[in-house]
Amino acid sequence: MRHYNAVVEAFNTDPAGCEPMFMRGADYGAAEWSDGFLCGFQFDERAWSLLAVGQPTWFAPFMRLGTEDGIAITDKQGDAARWIDAIVPSLVEIAAYWKSRRAMPGHAPMPAMPIVRATPKIGRNDPCPCGSGKKVKKCCGGTPTAPSTMH
Repeated sequence: MRHYNAVVEAFNTDPAGCEPMFMRGADYGAAEWSDGFLCGFQFDERAWSLLAVGQPTWFAPFMRLGTEDGIAITDKQGDAARWIDAIVPSLVEIAAYWKSRRAMPGHAPMPAMPIVRATPKIGRNDPCPCGSGKKVKKCCGGTPTAPSTMH
């Protein structure tokens, strides 16, 4: 957690000064680091995918070094050093993008979209939707005596 906090602090204050772990002689290389960076997309896949489509040059180093297809192309062209050198400038661009979208001091953050249910919420004391006539809590609601599957 200490490392995570240090990376966040450094990235927020001086993204150009951030140095990925693989550049410090760590056990992993640029390919593993780039693969991990791309895996981070899963935390907000929609937002990251939109950014990657909108700014493909920012993501080219990670795609060339962190995917099987990219590694094959990089090996064939022999230009891994070029892509490794492009990582930090890409991180600076990405950091600037996300920083510009954070809430500005003194301004309220954008409200979250409300969750709208497709059907009304079923309370534990309502009749079970399976049609048994029992309360949800005594039928399919998950009590220890309830059946393990919905019927």
